Amino acid sequence: MIATGILTIMGVVPGMPHLPFLFLALACGGLAYWKYQQYQKAQQAPEQSDVPDAAPPAPKELSWDDVQPVDVIGLEVGYRLIAMVDRDQGGELLDRVKGVRKKLSQDFGFLIPPVHIRDNLELPPHNYRITLMGVAVGEAEVHPQHELAINPGQVFGPIDGEPTQDPAFGLEAVWIEPSQREHAQALGYTVVDSATVLATHLSQMLTNNAERLLGHEEAQNLIDMLGKQVPRLVEGLFPIRSH
Repeated sequence: MIATGILTIMGVVPGMPHLPFLFLALACGGLAYWKYQQYQKAQQAPEQSDVPDAAPPAPKELSWDDVQPVDVIGLEVGYRLIAMVDRDQGGELLDRVKGVRKKLSQDFGFLIPPVHIRDNLELPPHNYRITLMGVAVGEAEVHPQHELAINPGQVFGPIDGEPTQDPAFGLEAVWIEPSQREHAQALGYTVVDSATVLATHLSQMLTNNAERLLGHEEAQNLIDMLGKQVPRLVEGLFPIRSH
């Protein structure tokens, strides 16, 4: 605003170039007016912020849609074990898991629920985790490119490899190269691949927790199946069902 006043005075002084000074005075005046408007808005902003905002919408009432379903049996694998699940990459794990479910269903007398397999990036690359009702019951590490030589209790010598334990039974074991398989078997070791190690561990965990797998739905299915075979027995045990 001071510059605008000085330029205006210089523009009206006789002998000075009037148009350039008056033009500059006009430009400075416009800039001064714009800055003043910005200052006024900045001063009014705090006052406006004191005005209470509209009341936030009431929180949505919870429903069963907000509850995430929990798998009865879950198997989480690290990213290096995904190939074991992919049939296109030669993975045999799905077939082994189906075999475990079939055998245990025959042994227990009721259908074992499906095993939900998913990848978990939070796990170490070679680790897997077995869960029941969302709770971890077993976790171990396997190496898909190696085989596990398990010491059944008596062997005739050591074998080179990475020492470990069989996750299913806690026996001493060694991860070896596939080329060492025959040598390990000659020394008395039991040699299995990674898919068998995982499937055996899963089978053992399900066996140890069989009582947790027999729920209301499984019991109802058993009664329905029994009703088809001996209906009078079921009617005698559950007379309400006959009505």
